[in-house]
Amino acid sequence: MLVACCIACSVLLGASLQRISGMGLGLVAGPVLSLLMGGVDGIVMMNILAVINASIIALTVWRDIDWKRWVLLGPIMVVGSIPGALLVRSVSPAWVQVIVGALITVSLIAAVVRGAKLRPVEGTGAALCAGAVGGFMNTVAGIAAPAMTIYAQANRWEQHSFRATMQPVFVIGGLISLTTKWLSGSVQLHTSWWLIAVAIGAMLVGIAAGVLIAPRVSKSHSRALALVLAVVGATTVLIKGIISVSTGA
Repeated sequence: MLVACCIACSVLLGASLQRISGMGLGLVAGPVLSLLMGGVDGIVMMNILAVINASIIALTVWRDIDWKRWVLLGPIMVVGSIPGALLVRSVSPAWVQVIVGALITVSLIAAVVRGAKLRPVEGTGAALCAGAVGGFMNTVAGIAAPAMTIYAQANRWEQHSFRATMQPVFVIGGLISLTTKWLSGSVQLHTSWWLIAVAIGAMLVGIAAGVLIAPRVSKSHSRALALVLAVVGATTVLIKGIISVSTGA
């Protein structure tokens, strides 16, 4: 029962934050699910919830989705996932997490500190690069949001459009992850169906709460929340990698 309550609370909070800022479920609930359910089941469960969560949220923000930008960011994630998979096979996953976490953390801090003073980064190339890096990040660290946040900050992407467009981006990212695991035969979910139902129920409550709260949060605060969550995600990857390297795991 305690495990179910912890999972429900983390999923509820993450889903609510994602509806408000555009991201949050993977960053908040991902570590909890992995800890309580184990690495394999936790990640697969997170992938499933991420697809369902982003799909539902996308319906609530449909009018704000920038589909032209989604076409550049979403499908190209497949391309970024290929070198990510090759890197994971040839380099220790712990060191990959350290490198990626450090690079993304520094880039995010630079984007926040220097973002307002730099000229906006525009063009198709920048979007394709962000999508590829997001796919790479999703493969090696399980988190694509920080890369997308850097692009949004550098591009001066309007927050409501960013928040909305990230949902179909996360849908395709989750489907790519699940498909890759299925093709490799690593999709195994041994969790009880009632626990899955609890998680989905908490997610729906979180989305509903987010719908009510979002209009009361200013664009600047929503953007700040997205940046904070992205930094937390990147530093989590970095710390996890450092711990793994130091313990030899």
